[in-house]
Amino acid sequence: MNIEKLFRNEEDLSVPTVRKELTGMKNSQPPQSPTFIINQQVVKDRITQKLLDCDSGWDFAHIVLTGRVGGGKTHFLNWIESRLKDQGNYYTMKFQVQETNVVKYSFVRMVVSKLFQLHFSDFTSCFKQLVNNMTITESQDRDTDISIISEKLGVSSNLATLFFTIYKGENKSSAAMRVLGASHGRTEISKLGIRELNNTDYINIIHFFVKGKKKEGFLLILLDEFEHAFSALTTAARRNFYISYKEFIDKVISFEPPSVALITSVTEQYEGNLKEAVSKGEFALWTRLEHHVLELSEFNPSDVHEFEELFHELAVRYQKGYGYDVGLEYAKEMKKQFYAYLGDTTQAISYRDAISNMLKIMDDLRLKGKNLSDFQKEKQVSSNLIDNIVDIKTPPNVKTDEERILDEVSAQWQKAHHNQRPGLIKSSLEKIFSDLNYQIVRFKTEFGLEELASVLYIRENINEKLIYIATASNPKSLGNKFQRCLNFKDELSEVGKESEFATVFVYQKEAETETVLNYFRNHPDIINVPLDQNELLNLLAYSNANTNALKKKLSTKFERFVSNFN
Repeated sequence: MNIEKLFRNEEDLSVPTVRKELTGMKNSQPPQSPTFIINQQVVKDRITQKLLDCDSGWDFAHIVLTGRVGGGKTHFLNWIESRLKDQGNYYTMKFQVQETNVVKYSFVRMVVSKLFQLHFSDFTSCFKQLVNNMTITESQDRDTDISIISEKLGVSSNLATLFFTIYKGENKSSAAMRVLGASHGRTEISKLGIRELNNTDYINIIHFFVKGKKKEGFLLILLDEFEHAFSALTTAARRNFYISYKEFIDKVISFEPPSVALITSVTEQYEGNLKEAVSKGEFALWTRLEHHVLELSEFNPSDVHEFEELFHELAVRYQKGYGYDVGLEYAKEMKKQFYAYLGDTTQAISYRDAISNMLKIMDDLRLKGKNLSDFQKEKQVSSNLIDNIVDIKTPPNVKTDEERILDEVSAQWQKAHHNQRPGLIKSSLEKIFSDLNYQIVRFKTEFGLEELASVLYIRENINEKLIYIATASNPKSLGNKFQRCLNFKDELSEVGKESEFATVFVYQKEAETETVLNYFRNHPDIINVPLDQNELLNLLAYSNANTNALKKKLSTKFERFVSNFN
């Protein structure tokens, strides 16, 4: 396969393939064999380069793909797997962290098990060839022969016993092959008189397979939903998984040839989620991951090129799959309908949500027998009727300072990366509380703690408040941010903070649910202050206001929000 062309969208589309893909996307399911993938050029280029190096036999390719829920991580994995599998010259496998429960949460044992199950013929052929090529001068002592194999191949006596058993072609050889393939039970272990193989043994098995495989292409391992390792596994299971993953990384880099590619996908609920979760349990593993992280961006509907590219790919497939033209030339009209459908928001959203909502609009058009051009025609008719009633010149639309500033901060908010947004709110709150004669306390100066974009400390006489700012867009992320607020509060108390302070948790109301509110109620000492979208924009506009009169007018629109701090 020409890996340089790995991410080229499909042009030769069949009706069954397209219908299957559209059905999956309508139901928020990543297609098994995607036909298009847009944006994310930096990620595409980095993956392509790493896989090219691996395909050339130069380097082990390790990629950690991160992003929000519905951001396209599994879509990427399915894309890569389907392309390399179709080519036929690569060994591919894909599994999730939860599936490793069948192998006691050992990552390397799972890799071997998948190799055995998915590539049985090549796997057994490889190891039969390996033992047949061993030059063994058989003695009368079985243990001596096994010891010689162990020394020659640099493997444990347990693994050497398996090789010897296969070499001898005894009736136990099939059991030995099943143990090699990590697809055995206690019966095989007892029958062979050995102990269970360990991680090092299974890594050696992977290495032998890579050296002796029939196909020229590399071994591709796709690990999906890595976040379940730190969010769903027990402490013991998590440790087993982390250790085996780290051991694999440490040893695969010295494989000769290093024909292995590992792409791991992780959902991050907030910036730094992966680092925090992994380093807490196994810091050494985080040091193996951090330099290989590639982050997928969310869909930005305000980006003209990005929006039109997605619309074009979906409209072409919709016409192919259903024989219905929604109006391929009317991307601008689709954008208006899209904004109206989402409530006029221009915030970045997941690709999953963007695609499913755009397909809903297309379904509505087909149901009503309409085309996007019809909306433009309706507007033209309405405009002509007005012009026929009275012919007057429309005065130019001159925006007030308030409107202009609100437009500016709205655009700034939309363009801001998710980890920059708390800082925008913090800057505005600093301005507001300074104008209200509060002292802004600096963490580094007073408490010896690093200044963070998500925390603010204010003081008015003996009235002191710690303000934690969360810009979570979903309930789960909001719950995580609330826990971080509690942790920071405790940390501040532990550094010798003698005077009493109140803790205020500021969050976006859109992420609020009854479950989250119940969680909040378990901590009555925390003042929870929701911030709706209108309050948010007026809050941000305050720091840009150029007159006291405008500041006063804007402050009335977030008066409720500020009053809740007391």
